[in-house]
Amino acid sequence: MTDVTAGQNAQTSDSDQLSQVFVLYGERVTRFIASRLPKGDWHLAEDLTSEVFVQVLQSYTLKGRPLDERVWGLLATIARRAISQYYRRRSSGELSVDFTDWFEERMLPADASAEDVALANLVVLDMLAEAPAPLGVAA
Repeated sequence: MTDVTAGQNAQTSDSDQLSQVFVLYGERVTRFIASRLPKGDWHLAEDLTSEVFVQVLQSYTLKGRPLDERVWGLLATIARRAISQYYRRRSSGELSVDFTDWFEERMLPADASAEDVALANLVVLDMLAEAPAPLGVAA
């Protein structure tokens, strides 16, 4: 097994260490994930590999936890967890829904402006003034 820390001095930054881990193990993690997906879905495997390395970044390098020679076991464990979380989300029945149409359909109509209301009132008053007087009512 390749030693990730071999040849590194104490000044090596966490990002350099993570970059080296990604270079050494990135494709291996993707193949590991793809072998556990139906039909070896390579695109999904790449997406889940990205999630694995984001989690490594968040959980280990940002919190100061060292990555040592057991890094492959760590990556495989995180990859298994990412696969199970993917299937858990998928089987939970959650559907992505676009609520914009739903919201717009249920909105009340906009109120008429004050000018529109005043104009409508004037039109009605003109119509009433031009209308003939009802029978039996003196004008």
